[in-house]
Amino acid sequence: MRGILDEIRNAFRGLLHAPLFTFVAVSSLALGIGANSAIFSLIDQVILKSLPVERPGELIQVFQSGSHYGSNSGPRMNSYPMYREFRDQSPVHVGMMGRREIDVSVSFEGSTERTGGELISGNYFQVLGVKAHLGRLIEPADDKKKSGHPVVVLGYDYWKNRFAGDPAIIGKELLINNFRMTVLGVSEAGFFGLDPSRIVSVRIPMMMKAEMTPGWDAMEDRRSRWVQIFARLKPGTSIAQAKAQMNSQFHNMRAMEVKEAAFAKASDISKQNFLRGNLEVETAANGFSGLRRRMAEPLWILMGVVGLVLLIACTNVANLLIARATGRRKEFAVRAALGASRWRLMRPLLVESLVLSCIGGICGLVLAYALNSLLLSFLPTGSTPLRIGAAPDWRVMAFTFGIACATGVLFGLFPAYNAGQTDAAPALKEEGRGMSTGSSGLVRKVLVGVQVALSILLLVAAGLFVRTLQNLKLTDTGLEPSRLITFQANPPLSGYDTAKTKQFMRDFKQRAEATPGILKVGIANIDKMNGNEWDSTVTVEGFKHDAGKMPGPYFDAVTPGYVETMGMKILQGRDFRDSDFTNEPPDSQKWASWRICMINQKFADTYFAGKNPIGYHLGMGGDPGTPTDIEIVGVFSNAKYMDVREDVNIQVLVPMYQLSHPPSLVAYVRTAGDESQAIGTIRNLVRQMDPSLPLHSMRSFTDQIDNSLSTERLLSFLASIFGIVATILAAIGLYGVLSLAVSRRQKEIGIRIALGAESGSVIGLVMKEILFLIAGGILVGVPAAMLLSTYVKKQLYGMEAMDPITFVLAVVSLILVALLASWLPTRRATKVNPIEVLRYE
Repeated sequence: MRGILDEIRNAFRGLLHAPLFTFVAVSSLALGIGANSAIFSLIDQVILKSLPVERPGELIQVFQSGSHYGSNSGPRMNSYPMYREFRDQSPVHVGMMGRREIDVSVSFEGSTERTGGELISGNYFQVLGVKAHLGRLIEPADDKKKSGHPVVVLGYDYWKNRFAGDPAIIGKELLINNFRMTVLGVSEAGFFGLDPSRIVSVRIPMMMKAEMTPGWDAMEDRRSRWVQIFARLKPGTSIAQAKAQMNSQFHNMRAMEVKEAAFAKASDISKQNFLRGNLEVETAANGFSGLRRRMAEPLWILMGVVGLVLLIACTNVANLLIARATGRRKEFAVRAALGASRWRLMRPLLVESLVLSCIGGICGLVLAYALNSLLLSFLPTGSTPLRIGAAPDWRVMAFTFGIACATGVLFGLFPAYNAGQTDAAPALKEEGRGMSTGSSGLVRKVLVGVQVALSILLLVAAGLFVRTLQNLKLTDTGLEPSRLITFQANPPLSGYDTAKTKQFMRDFKQRAEATPGILKVGIANIDKMNGNEWDSTVTVEGFKHDAGKMPGPYFDAVTPGYVETMGMKILQGRDFRDSDFTNEPPDSQKWASWRICMINQKFADTYFAGKNPIGYHLGMGGDPGTPTDIEIVGVFSNAKYMDVREDVNIQVLVPMYQLSHPPSLVAYVRTAGDESQAIGTIRNLVRQMDPSLPLHSMRSFTDQIDNSLSTERLLSFLASIFGIVATILAAIGLYGVLSLAVSRRQKEIGIRIALGAESGSVIGLVMKEILFLIAGGILVGVPAAMLLSTYVKKQLYGMEAMDPITFVLAVVSLILVALLASWLPTRRATKVNPIEVLRYE
């Protein structure tokens, strides 16, 4: 033990006496280890970490695949009646619960804020095994009677932040979505819910859905899918067994459903497709996260990228250690002559490499924290903040310690092994070299060649992702994002009924357009270019549809002026007008009573090629016999809808003022000048109209598009940074090898110069070394990059994975950097003084 401690002290002493070597080695390792720790931290929080519940490995999620008939509100949703039947009848679980994420407005003591909420079944906490921190939690008895349980449970963090951890909040009333609810309790600390990326502030019994989602009940509607189902398996039951048993029950349900009145007008093909659907069962140990589904592949790609950076850093440090060990060859020869064993010769270098890696790991943790803080700004944001932190936890620290030790052994092994082979006799001769410098030199060259090849990989990846981002930014969306502001509001959650919501829209539009600096206002139901959608099948007058393949255009409900506000154009017919809407009350049994609509140019080209579509009619739904009672009054220009990547789809706009239920609102405001100044004007205007109405997601439309490209920006930024770092490390390696080569060949170079060799001849002699290394690295790196680029093609846009421009630019960039790295050693070679070199011969 004492010997090891002495070796550690000697290692520190030696590193302090070689500050340049130590700085370069530690910096290389800190970059490699820190980058890996930062990406692993995100992967751990978004993908790997298990839920903070009892025995998370027993949890499963149940969802449907294949065709569905009706509406679907969100990923992996099921109808409430289906959830209820599985809960009460399935034999594979010890408890099954349902949940639905919602946004809510919470008012308390005159202050209102919008936050994240969750509708939960009464057995939610029981199935998960979550306890109360304060008061009690929602129980099955709190979720029995529709609209009969006005109670709420607060999340621990929300209770701490909003109510300052006041225990007196238990039993008090909160106004949630303008409905009075009593606080039952606070859930235990550390429990955040089933989505590791989202903050849930309040949880409400599912039987209160009608009050929490005004105008949308659907509790008994089998055609409306809005509930996510989770269950805890019985001991000894596998996921495969659960899936087999539940699918039998599921197919029986669908066979029963297809005979109900809702299917009376469905075509035979629609029924057959519906009956072919299946039930999927997956582990839910990590919960369910929309962010995970979106970011999983990019994060794993980045993990591969930073793994390459770490490998380059290791080869760089290994090169430095080999050079350092070569300079200590006489020390090891003396030790060998004094009887040191092979292990005693190897140990100092292994200890030194481990000390270096530990210092690099500590610096890497600091770098990882800073990098994570930066990375969080690239993640897509919604109406609630992400529950992802930058500070490393024990798992990240353990990971960092593990890779630090692994890299220490990896890059220290060859120099230590070579030291262990020291032969004392030749090493102690005057001209002896001690260690096999030939093998060391070869290994150093191989390591530099590996660095070049890996740098090619990273530069190609950086080029592909950067060009993808540029292509996306230059893509014509059909919309005009400059000087356009968007924000959202949900008046129904603040007690607005349908009439009051429509009046608010009219008043805001009128007041805003009369305000200096604001040109036009349009209000819609869907948040454009943000991944959201509303689609429905339609029947087109005069068009014979292929049964089972009804057109499914994207929809949006909008006010007059929306098309112009968004930068689109009316190509045929006209826009909606205020005079189109009478005061006749709409049919309360329908979601809307639309009488007119507009279609985009692609819709017109698809179904009315060669005809003027104005005056034709559509019908909502694709069943045979669907009435076509919605008149087409206008055709607007094509524009993208969900995101920049998508192709333009067929679209239909319907009047917002003909909705039968109070909608949530997405406002778009076209300004004459500075957007930041207009944002303050808009906030003041809404505050004058209703100071208690919360606004959220207010930003420029340009920022909204950038937010939709968060994945691409993350890949582009990090790949570029790591590509540059890798190239710099490769350049350092090239410089080191070439410098050593020049140093060793000084005598040869001096003789050549003495015999009359020109500078060009000397430069050619030196350049052979670096050109050989570069060529070898390129010959390995380019095919490897071609192979690996196919694995990232899903992340690319507007280009092929084998994009020749990217490959050429990557190779040329690396060659230029390599030549720059070789300039100083080459220049030193031409300045060799033959008299000084030969004086010692």
